Amino acid sequence: MKTRLLLAMGLLASTAAAAATYP
Repeated sequence: MKTRLLLAMGLLASTAAAAATYP
């Protein structure tokens, strides 16, 4: 299964979005 990969991708995207949101 690729659930772990998807979870890692989601976490990375979430952190990237948060980092991009903050000035």
